[in-house]
Amino acid sequence: MQLAELEAQTSKEEMREKIFALESEMKKDTVNIIHIEPKHYFANGLYAREIAIPKGVLLTGLIHKTEHLCVLSKGKVSVYTDEGMQTLESSTVVHSTAGMKRVLFAHEDSIWINFHHNPTNETDLEKIEQLYVVDSFEKLELFQSESLRNKYINSSRSFQDVLDCLGVTAEQAQEISENKEDQIEYSHDVDGVEVLDSSIHGKGVFAKKAFLKGEKISLARIGNLRTAVGRYCNHSSQANAEMTMNTNGYVALICSSDILSGDEILTDYYFNYENSRPTSLDKKRGS
Repeated sequence: MQLAELEAQTSKEEMREKIFALESEMKKDTVNIIHIEPKHYFANGLYAREIAIPKGVLLTGLIHKTEHLCVLSKGKVSVYTDEGMQTLESSTVVHSTAGMKRVLFAHEDSIWINFHHNPTNETDLEKIEQLYVVDSFEKLELFQSESLRNKYINSSRSFQDVLDCLGVTAEQAQEISENKEDQIEYSHDVDGVEVLDSSIHGKGVFAKKAFLKGEKISLARIGNLRTAVGRYCNHSSQANAEMTMNTNGYVALICSSDILSGDEILTDYYFNYENSRPTSLDKKRGS
């Protein structure tokens, strides 16, 4: 694979595939291997990793888990950045977002330094690697999901906290909620629930009978379409029900604590999102 092919305009997803393909080609060459020993620097709350790259060397990196800054302190390189492939000369500061997998070609002898936030002042190099990089985007997704979950759990778990964690504004959430194109007619009478005015917000879903913990209440989503339960269930950090994707891809509303007739049925919107979204692994399996 030529450098020109990497520099061609392409999406992030396509670029990732190109970099992985390049890595596969590079692993086949067991002769022209150059070992680059990094230097490590530590200060209070900060970790820096420096590599000296000889002229003519092409290399790829692991996937970075966190946002960080990079500095090309010497030389000239063509490197994949958040803005795509760029040719940079020293001294240049590069911003790198989480999820960056880099490919770099040194036109001259070059020095590249990554700077990372190190709040616990970790110095064990094996732990350092676990903190900042992974070798697959599936592992990155798991890390990001766990980080987001911890951030939410440690919050007051209000509706605003849900919006903040999912990166959605109140206006966007309202627009999504009121979208009629992804709603489906479904009779909930047989399920024993109804939609009524709510003291929490607008309308809500109420029980017409008692439900026991673990009992299926109703369907919230059929395929890609929401039922009235999916549309009108209100958020609470003290939820009495949860939405979970089942084997046929439908999202069911399940009782998480006993519910009495007349109670409003409440869910935690963040966990609704977490429990009912397909992961990248699911997408690869075709679910």
